[in-house]
Amino acid sequence: MSRIFAHKKALIGAALAVICLLIATFVILPRYVSCQLDKYASEAEITQISLREIGLTKLMVDVTVRVENPNPIGATVDRIAYDLYFQLNDEWVFLGRANRTEDVAVGSHEFVSVEVTNEVGTLSAIAMVLQAISHEGVVTVKATGSVWIKVGPIALEVPFEHIRELGA
Repeated sequence: MSRIFAHKKALIGAALAVICLLIATFVILPRYVSCQLDKYASEAEITQISLREIGLTKLMVDVTVRVENPNPIGATVDRIAYDLYFQLNDEWVFLGRANRTEDVAVGSHEFVSVEVTNEVGTLSAIAMVLQAISHEGVVTVKATGSVWIKVGPIALEVPFEHIRELGA
């Protein structure tokens, strides 16, 4: 009888150890990883917004995003997504959306510049051109979005916003 009792006691002890291990894995470890990732947080910024092509049916806008990887290991830019706006009086008018999903490698302690092209619809392009004409050839453009960077098995979202004047 005492062998059965000892066996049950050992099973209960093992079950409690497994439960404690699970709690540590799903509660403590994510908080630790999150603190470490904040220490090595990547940065993203827009370095250039330029008009590439103006046609009767479309307007092509190139946006260059610079992504920095301060981590001691390499990373991958997994995705870049943003919305493009222009300023009309005091309001932002939607021009288009970009979503680039090609992987781009970034070495440890390095940066990479990724160019993303937007095709803007005719009506938005006409409104933007009219705004530029009424403001001496200058129009203010804003890009708001995020870059997703994979460091090992973890993907981090890095938001950005950039406002720039285009024109004369």
